[in-house]
Amino acid sequence: MGVKENKKYRKKYPHKRREYRKRNYDRTLCNGWNEKKPWLPKEDKEIIRLGKPTDRILSAKFGRSVKAIQTRRYKLKRKAKK
Repeated sequence: MGVKENKKYRKKYPHKRREYRKRNYDRTLCNGWNEKKPWLPKEDKEIIRLGKPTDRILSAKFGRSVKAIQTRRYKLKRKAKK
């Protein structure tokens, strides 16, 4: 879909974009907000483990958002490279 077609689609269905964003937000924010509890070494090991469960499963298990899991994995990998 090109730029022109995309603009036409958005003009014709303005509510769709909001629905897609809300659905994705609801899907990734499985367990609500967290009160900044510290990460445990056990959680870190599970996050970086190969063949791990999906981020949504880990999110439900740890009581954290999917975005928090992804951010923590990124930070752990960056720390390991140094």
